[in-house]
Amino acid sequence: MPDLARITRDAGICHGKPCIRHMRWPVEVILDLVASGVTMEAIVADHPEVEREDIVAALHYARQRVSGEPRRGEHPRDADRRAWVERQESFRDLTEDYERRMEAADPQDRGLLSAEFARQRSEHRAQDVASGKRPAGFAVMMQQIMWTRWLEVAVEHETAALAAFDLVMVTKGGHALEDELHASLVAISAAAFAVEGLYEDVRYRVPFVDGRDEAARLRRVFQAAFQLAPPEAGRLHDDLHWLFNLRDQAVHPYTEA
Repeated sequence: MPDLARITRDAGICHGKPCIRHMRWPVEVILDLVASGVTMEAIVADHPEVEREDIVAALHYARQRVSGEPRRGEHPRDADRRAWVERQESFRDLTEDYERRMEAADPQDRGLLSAEFARQRSEHRAQDVASGKRPAGFAVMMQQIMWTRWLEVAVEHETAALAAFDLVMVTKGGHALEDELHASLVAISAAAFAVEGLYEDVRYRVPFVDGRDEAARLRRVFQAAFQLAPPEAGRLHDDLHWLFNLRDQAVHPYTEA
């Protein structure tokens, strides 16, 4: 029986991908070598740190992932959870590969890559729905995504900052000024995180948008995703520019106003 204990994961090694015995030998590299026709004997000869049992374990690990079969002694609930986590990791790898290819692609190929990844992302979401891990309906679900919590944090701290600012006007400084500074910084940062989180959730639904100006890039994506009219898109750009300038400069808005 292959020793699957040889397959390990470490957050600091190869981005947490499954590897051979805590070494920088990802399972996928072993599979690539075998698929290209390199024999086990040749791999071991060329790489003394790799043992034949490592290769056998890597192949068995890959077969398990493809077949979805449970591990020996594994509870069905744990097997289901493992399969879901592994599928998410596979999609993360797919996303990283997509982003690398987009950086090197020309404009025409970027459109094709974007359309293909949008299809793969939709299939991934559909599998989540079928497995009961995600509610059915439009992908942007208020109860399941982190950016809604960032919105709550932003509103909570904006309210606290305004209250502290009113107190600053009375006391002319002291702890109220520190409280206002802290609450404002958190509010601005949380609002920016909320916008970036929403952007990550919808950017694959529209054609690829490039650009170094963050506010302009996000505005174009949101305009396409939510069918905003030009006047609305213009106001959105101004608001995004204001928000990200404050966030990037670490400036709180109320005492600077």
